[in-house]
Amino acid sequence: MSTRLISIVRTLTDLAAFSWTLASLVLLSSVSTAVAEESTTATKTPPIQLLQVDERVYLGILNRDADTSLALRDFGVVVDLRYPYEGAYTELAKLRRSSVQYINIPTSSSFPSRNNMEALEKILTDFPTEKILIHDSNGHRSATLWAAHLVDLGTSVDEAVAQVSDFFPAKQAKRHIVRYEQERQKKAIVKPADR
Repeated sequence: MSTRLISIVRTLTDLAAFSWTLASLVLLSSVSTAVAEESTTATKTPPIQLLQVDERVYLGILNRDADTSLALRDFGVVVDLRYPYEGAYTELAKLRRSSVQYINIPTSSSFPSRNNMEALEKILTDFPTEKILIHDSNGHRSATLWAAHLVDLGTSVDEAVAQVSDFFPAKQAKRHIVRYEQERQKKAIVKPADR
């Protein structure tokens, strides 16, 4: 065979090998993507979750995919514990045209501050008959805030944590509430008046 023909055959063989490798990579990539999407879909939190913790108080998880209007249809007061960068302003804009009272109390992911607790108590006092939704993006802050409120009212830490464990793993919630209780006692935070 001529060297030119041998060179063409080698080039075609290399191209065939390259095409086969490329096709295999594309197939492997699409299978990996499908598996990743399936596992993400299987573990993805629904956009809206509600947990009733009192005759008129609900805790909520509203992630970025939530249609806020669905979650808020029966609530007179919405307490949003998210920061503006998490979507608080977007929700405020949606609620401006409704009769829902919107209150934003940006809360850190650790235990609630005294200001957070005073704000919650004021809301519960100022709106004694309204149905209230306290929410954040994953449920941890709303659960911690409510559990701390229960502790302020005299509920044991274990009972308070048990009430919110559907939204926040009990071990983590207990750690936050124990820390809150220690800080409360250290600073001699006065318990709120009975409602």
